[in-house]
Amino acid sequence: MTRRRLLRPLAYLLVIGLVVVAVAPIQFSPVSPVPTQHERAPAEVGLVFALAYSLHLVLMSVLLFASTALFEALPKAEPRRHG
Repeated sequence: MTRRRLLRPLAYLLVIGLVVVAVAPIQFSPVSPVPTQHERAPAEVGLVFALAYSLHLVLMSVLLFASTALFEALPKAEPRRHG
């Protein structure tokens, strides 16, 4: 199996995970006892997409930028999200 065939499903699973965390009610949000850096998650997803789709970097960059904007808008549209 090539690296791309392994990374492509992982990339989409990570995006689904971000959507679940972004839209889930606040009581279902993950809690960590250590300080977390929330800006790292989209960057890590972007890295996995860049490795999985290395021949389509511009298209993946545009799609990931648009999905990040959508992830920022989704919690604002969900009234239960912010307690």
